[in-house]
Amino acid sequence: MFHSAYLDVSQEIFERPDGGGLYHPGEFGQYRESLVKSLMSSFLPGGIEFGSGFIVDSNNCRSSQVDLIAYDVNENPKIEDSSMRRFFPVETTVGIGEVKSKVKFSELKDYLNKLEAVKRLCMKPPRTLIPSRPSWRTHEIVAAQLDLRDSLGARPSPRELSEALASTFNPAEHNWQAKFSFLVCSEFSFGNGDIPDKLKEIVGAPPVGEGDEAFAARHNALLSVKDGYQSYCSEGLHSPYPRAYNHKLEMHAATGMSFIPADENCTHIIAFASDLASALADTASYPFIASDYFSIKRSEHPW
Repeated sequence: MFHSAYLDVSQEIFERPDGGGLYHPGEFGQYRESLVKSLMSSFLPGGIEFGSGFIVDSNNCRSSQVDLIAYDVNENPKIEDSSMRRFFPVETTVGIGEVKSKVKFSELKDYLNKLEAVKRLCMKPPRTLIPSRPSWRTHEIVAAQLDLRDSLGARPSPRELSEALASTFNPAEHNWQAKFSFLVCSEFSFGNGDIPDKLKEIVGAPPVGEGDEAFAARHNALLSVKDGYQSYCSEGLHSPYPRAYNHKLEMHAATGMSFIPADENCTHIIAFASDLASALADTASYPFIASDYFSIKRSEHPW
């Protein structure tokens, strides 16, 4: 159903019969975004929904417009400007996605660079390091912080305690602390060449920037409805993360690329939906503290 609606029905509705392009290109894009939302609604865990707009943080940084933003319904405030554009705090966001039609090789690099830039914006530590969800990650961080407090002795200085607790936020090694990023397109338009080989040129290229975070900021999932699904693999096992713990190396390391070609059973779409749902269920969201987003001046009046 999703396969035919995304590739065929959308073209029948919006494509001009004379081959002169599309009726209402903006609505064409919104229609395809709604198809992805509809597909994922059957898989998404409770408390997570999709919107579209901009991601913002408390330092007045703002992302470019994002087609699909997965957010925590229970923590996310409704923030709109006079033009009805929506803004999503970085703390309550768990996933980011782009929805496209035919994608050329050069365009794909640009789209993935955009996703990477948004993902990097979301890799800064929140003020409250204990996540709101999922519950098992909340318990994990609380336990880690208690162990750190004990290791510092009876009376650690505020600075020692703050630095120790900050170490529990590390999205380069904790995949669940980084936002899950994905791109869905109708097909790849790469010209000559094998599609997995062409994708390797992008996925296997050195990341922009230095350090472990550069690898972790890469996209997680890339779905071409017509061609197949690209994700990653580590130690012979599938992984939706560009960086994971390698047991042979006994450290976190960049993962390899995996590709599932399209087939008549739409296995690639099922694999993508399954990975996306599982990852979003495990991605942390954090409390939204409204006062962090405003410059509030307070004067002290001691007794």
